[in-house]
Amino acid sequence: MDLLTGLLLLPLLLLGWPGPGLTADNEGPELSAAVALVTNSSNGMVPVLFKELSVPLENLVVAPFGVAVNLGMVLEGARGPAAAEIRAALGVNETQAETLRTGFRAVLARFQATADHEDVSGAFTEATLHSSRRLPEAYRALLEDYYLASLSNELETSEGINDLAQNETLVLSLSSDTGVMSHWRDFHLLPVYVLLSHQAAAPFTRGPKDVLTVPMVPLVGVFRFGKVAAKEGQNAASFVVEVPLEARGTSLVLVLPLTAAVPVAEAVAGLSPHVPLLLSKLEPTEMEVLLPQLAAVSQGKDLRPALRAMGIKTVLDQSMQQHVGSVTQDAFVSTSFVAINSVSSVGARLAERSRRRRRDTTTTTPAPPTPRLVLNRPFAFYVVHDAELILLAGIVNSPAQVPGNNVVTPR
Repeated sequence: MDLLTGLLLLPLLLLGWPGPGLTADNEGPELSAAVALVTNSSNGMVPVLFKELSVPLENLVVAPFGVAVNLGMVLEGARGPAAAEIRAALGVNETQAETLRTGFRAVLARFQATADHEDVSGAFTEATLHSSRRLPEAYRALLEDYYLASLSNELETSEGINDLAQNETLVLSLSSDTGVMSHWRDFHLLPVYVLLSHQAAAPFTRGPKDVLTVPMVPLVGVFRFGKVAAKEGQNAASFVVEVPLEARGTSLVLVLPLTAAVPVAEAVAGLSPHVPLLLSKLEPTEMEVLLPQLAAVSQGKDLRPALRAMGIKTVLDQSMQQHVGSVTQDAFVSTSFVAINSVSSVGARLAERSRRRRRDTTTTTPAPPTPRLVLNRPFAFYVVHDAELILLAGIVNSPAQVPGNNVVTPR
């Protein structure tokens, strides 16, 4: 495989480097189309990631966008069958290379624009590439400019190189780090959280004769909610509810299959790529959601089994002189701090509603009961960014378990 030959043939006009930073403020129709291409490519990976990486009775959290960014970085240097396999996995064709890289740059710029913002919570994503030797300068410039990648190499040279011979050894190690995290430094809110979120232990059914007792966090408010079919034309297969997060432009979508007869990864496979589109079809509903306290963490997740299942094999072939030696991912999401804000912000409103209902007891028409969704069996979750991109996706089979035996503590 000739992974990087021909990179220097890319003119600077094609690279668009150096160029202005892209933000949501200067997005036009062409840039919106580029973002949509990246979004569709990234979201479309969720079913395969769920199928290949999920383990029975264990929790899972993955970042499909992090996977897509890593693949885009490799695609920039791949040629022949290697490039064809990556394009097929991303769902793009050879003529869309410029549109794809422009879309990645625009989405990543959104995260970069808010990286230093002092907020209660935030979303972040970043990609890293480590190589066994220094990469050609044009390739480095492209990765740093369009993918905002952190680059490192083992054999540092004082002079930049302009090309890489086909018979030279090059091993790439790719990683991504994506998360939505609460601002745990607000210690004064922790006692409030403990008081407001405390609930009597509730049963969580993992399987036949397998029931855990876990605390539930009450979320009450007006949420988009409804029943959604796994595929068009099928009967309703899952309850779907969207809970806004404190991180700007980010929401948590919870999907509870109506039946526990099949694994969650299989039950949600048909709707996973379309979760952001489904949200606009859900009705705003004043309701209560009981969500298990959870912190989903994944460190050093090996993504190669999923990539091979997508048909990406050439760049992963370690018998080749130039290949990708590893693709790993760190991912993190916590919903605990969301519970603080959600519960505290609606407390007064719930009290007023209770008083109003007591005043209305003399009427002949009783107030309708508040809908309630209890996530008391395995479910899927999706962190949706800017109403279109699935930043994180995961499966909760055991709320008491943190993947990888990592313990998340307030700091």
